[in-house]
Amino acid sequence: MDREHAMHPHRSTARSLPIIAALCLFGCGGGDVPSSLTEMSRDIDRRYPQVRSISTGDLAKWLTDSERPPPLLIDVREPEEHGAAHLPGAACRPPQTNWQSTYGSVGRDTPIVLYCSVGLRSAEAAARLQALGFTSVLNLRGSIFAWANEGREVVDSEERVVTKVHPYDDMWGQLLAEDRRLEIQPRSRRPVQTAGPIAAGLFLLLFCLWETARPYFPFFAGKRLQRVRHGSLNIAISLLNTALTALLIAATWAWAAESAAGKNWGLLNALGLGARWCAVCAVLLLDASTYWWHRANHRIRFLWCFHRMHHSDPHMDVTSATRFHPGEIMISGVLRILLILAFGLQLWEVALYDLTMLSCVQFQHANIGLPPALDRLLRTVIVTPAMHKLHHSHLQPETDSNYTSLLSVWDRLFRSFRMRGDLHTIRFGLTQYEAPRWHTLTGLLLTPFQSPHSTESG
Repeated sequence: MDREHAMHPHRSTARSLPIIAALCLFGCGGGDVPSSLTEMSRDIDRRYPQVRSISTGDLAKWLTDSERPPPLLIDVREPEEHGAAHLPGAACRPPQTNWQSTYGSVGRDTPIVLYCSVGLRSAEAAARLQALGFTSVLNLRGSIFAWANEGREVVDSEERVVTKVHPYDDMWGQLLAEDRRLEIQPRSRRPVQTAGPIAAGLFLLLFCLWETARPYFPFFAGKRLQRVRHGSLNIAISLLNTALTALLIAATWAWAAESAAGKNWGLLNALGLGARWCAVCAVLLLDASTYWWHRANHRIRFLWCFHRMHHSDPHMDVTSATRFHPGEIMISGVLRILLILAFGLQLWEVALYDLTMLSCVQFQHANIGLPPALDRLLRTVIVTPAMHKLHHSHLQPETDSNYTSLLSVWDRLFRSFRMRGDLHTIRFGLTQYEAPRWHTLTGLLLTPFQSPHSTESG
């Protein structure tokens, strides 16, 4: 039976590329930089109205007042930034700190002052502490940039007085006085977000070279122009999806992550795990959710109408991993918002999962083969090319199997794992969508909205 008589999707497979690209635009530290620290502080007040602030002048007086107990001073920056320069006596607690486990035994009325570079990361941390019941939490207005710009004392990791402060990156560093700005290697985005588009390009190049040298199926033997057209069409769809995701969806992921962190929402916030365990759990939760999303799309005709564009590719190769209808991208993007809120995910955790999955998804779609023993070994942990080739079979019982994106355990656990030996006999694509008119940009975009039998196939 042809798989067009069933239903499908392919979860966030090549959705990974638009998602990672969008996270690069909207991830932590992204976006336009305000023209001044005053404007930045006003923006923080709007975003975190429940968080009270303290001025640099008032904090300086407090720290020198011998009759007043000093506050618990917390630097919400990365160790690299803290080590370069920090307020005397401040403890380094990066944004991914588990506040419950770190300060769970501290009295809830303890006065706490937090700061970061400009106040955004520390405002989020302050909101999380408030959600845990702390009643005397203050965010330093303008944070260490304002403190340094006013000529106040900062010290390095060995508590020596220094004059230069870590600028965070080349954009936000514009808010720091030039004579107070430490020279660093330019960094415009968080490492995980930055790595995504670069890794996507490298993986694409690697698997394209592998396919060229040792193709598993001779789709394009002696047909270089046909191969270029096929790959260009799939990549064009991916670029469209990336633009739509960045424009319409990604900002809401940032809002969801911010809301979950600020209000202590979600499973991971409730569990109170450390940052590393949270990252591990985030990957597992997202991958399990992706598995069920994919499986549900195989059962729901409305969703399959969009996803069949992915399965209609008769020549599966690495570029097929980018072939998804914009409608599917938008639906999965909205679902991602709900997952971020439900699980209490941070954007860097989402980007980490998508980057990891992207490498696996491009690997499994590539027109390559592994030695059988190696493929068997790898698929005990991850999805391999042999395992995913079966999922793209034109036969319904085979395409309705092997749903997982990253970890093969889900297919084994939920009894959807399937393999066969004669993979060279597999035929890809959908019989109803074999006509050339379906394999143009217009044809791909119209796939969900037109029955293959509504017009002559030509």
